[in-house]
Amino acid sequence: NNQSLILKNFLKTKKINLLSQKTIFKDFLITLNDRHINKEHKKINSYINSNINYISKIFSLNFTQSVIMNGDRVVALEDINGTNDLIMRIGKTKEKLNNLIFIKSKKTNQINEIDFPVIGANTIDLLIKYKFKAICLFEKQIIISNKNLFMKKIQKSNLSLIIL
Repeated sequence: NNQSLILKNFLKTKKINLLSQKTIFKDFLITLNDRHINKEHKKINSYINSNINYISKIFSLNFTQSVIMNGDRVVALEDINGTNDLIMRIGKTKEKLNNLIFIKSKKTNQINEIDFPVIGANTIDLLIKYKFKAICLFEKQIIISNKNLFMKKIQKSNLSLIIL
């Protein structure tokens, strides 16, 4: 984030204005209308809602874009290896994890013009493969790559899409 801010400020001194990805790709942002909650995942939805302050606090610390919870317990954070590596790492674990929830958000100080979170169909495929129950995204804070395909995969799967 500091490097991105330095770059952004440098470009401003050169009178170069960057375009916000959030503005350019506004039709690809996740919204409340995209919500899809399976009936059997009401408990999963309640885990998220009862822990929303805790989850928001994690993202406000500016060190991760993705978190995996098992029920109401955080089990992993995204690191330098990225989202799909995080999902595979937890998906392949030998520990019994039956209520996996993938949560993605923009970090508090993330710069819209340089680094905006994106998620796509490949990530959904991994969540399905490793039997995650839900994906939770913050409204208008995530760009969906190929949004139509993304939503079709969600609706055909057993995944719930929770929007906060």
